[in-house]
Amino acid sequence: MSLRGGTRSGPDDLSGTIRYTHTDKDLILDAVIKDDVHNADRTDPSAAWQVDSVQYDLYSGFPGTTDGNRVEVGAALLPNGPVAYTWTPPPGQQAGPTPGADVSVVRDGTAGTTTYRLAVPWTSLGFDRAPTGTFGLSFLVNDADAGTATDARDGYLQWGAGVGAAPKNPVRFRSARLVR
Repeated sequence: MSLRGGTRSGPDDLSGTIRYTHTDKDLILDAVIKDDVHNADRTDPSAAWQVDSVQYDLYSGFPGTTDGNRVEVGAALLPNGPVAYTWTPPPGQQAGPTPGADVSVVRDGTAGTTTYRLAVPWTSLGFDRAPTGTFGLSFLVNDADAGTATDARDGYLQWGAGVGAAPKNPVRFRSARLVR
């Protein structure tokens, strides 16, 4: 898999595993990301996408339709600790720290891994409860091995598409459905 917007020397430079699970209350992302250089030199959580971090977009409609709402959230380990941030909130909510999110981000410098756990309430994703139908989902991991100027991000790996570059496009998201 190529690094969008940059170069990647191999799996030690950027790779990983992701897994989504859910409860009646939350959508839970667990990710273990292999990255040779951890760079997260930001203090403003709204800039977390510019450094090593994870992001996902959820679309309440079926990908390709125009009847849904797109929500974008992410997590990073910044100098002041782990953060969960919502860049694009559902209607009636504001961009900012993700309401009710439970976030853990742990860096193991020896192993070169960063382990993310992000549990986001369905209400913070624009749902009254866990959806029963198909919805759109896209994920990416940002890689920031470069310096920390304006945008330190070298590029990103993604599952699905439509998140890493503007304009954000839910037509390119993958179809997802919750199972028990």
